[in-house]
Amino acid sequence: MKKALRFIIVTGIIIIISSYITVSSFVAMQVTNSVRLEITSFPEEYDLPYENVEFFARGTNIKLKGWYVPSLLPTERTIIITHGLNGNRSGNLELAKGLRNLNYNVLLYDIRGHGESEGERFNGGFIERFDLLGAFDYIENLPTDPSKIGILGFSLGAGISLMAAEEENKIAAVVTDSAFADIADLVVQETERRTSLPKWIVPSIIPGMTTATKLFYGIDVDDISPIKAIAKLDFPILLIHPIDDDRIPHSHSVRLMNQSINPNSELWSVPDVPHAAIYTNKPKIYLQKLNLYFNSQLK
Repeated sequence: MKKALRFIIVTGIIIIISSYITVSSFVAMQVTNSVRLEITSFPEEYDLPYENVEFFARGTNIKLKGWYVPSLLPTERTIIITHGLNGNRSGNLELAKGLRNLNYNVLLYDIRGHGESEGERFNGGFIERFDLLGAFDYIENLPTDPSKIGILGFSLGAGISLMAAEEENKIAAVVTDSAFADIADLVVQETERRTSLPKWIVPSIIPGMTTATKLFYGIDVDDISPIKAIAKLDFPILLIHPIDDDRIPHSHSVRLMNQSINPNSELWSVPDVPHAAIYTNKPKIYLQKLNLYFNSQLK
């Protein structure tokens, strides 16, 4: 009788552990899968001259696609724009036109697993920083003075921008829009958003899921931390964030601002605007803010 009971208990424990591992692994696969949306608009629709470009993420053979939009008048000043999760380069064409009219060259590109770029897995921004660095290398090799290259990122792209700047000391101008401070703070929220699991079960799955992402995909949640990166950047940073952001709370940019070591960094907070939509709602002042910042940094 005791042996039978022991067998039932051991079998039950094995089933529970196996189920937990299976579910955690499946969730890790779902959460890290990128959603590739089709490019639906093109530069010619905005009367923009452009060149189709492609380059490799730094240190990899992952090919990325983009559009290079030249300035109105010859200049080395170039802004690289990095889109957010599940976006692509076509979402920032109107902004690219505004920057071109201010006499900047603009590079729009798709991060890995998005748009027309290679790759299929979302890495939280830590690995994608090499995509942005590949874009930086492409512009630098045109050739262009690297001190004339500015970085602008939205949401996930904002976090990528800060982590890339930590990696590349030639970068000295970064604007973040709706940035996250630390991905660990968003893991529960994004798991709920990207899976069909009941909300009550998600917190218990997180430890197994984060372990599975590290084991199977090499993604360590602890590494994905723009707030650690910004604390090492000695140049002024312009942070932009909607106060009422329902995707990445405004408090993330407040924390980032508090960790910036340059006293000339600025946080521009805007009320009554959705996540990463300040330019859409206030394009004129948005461009003024960008121009003032980039003019001061890209000398």
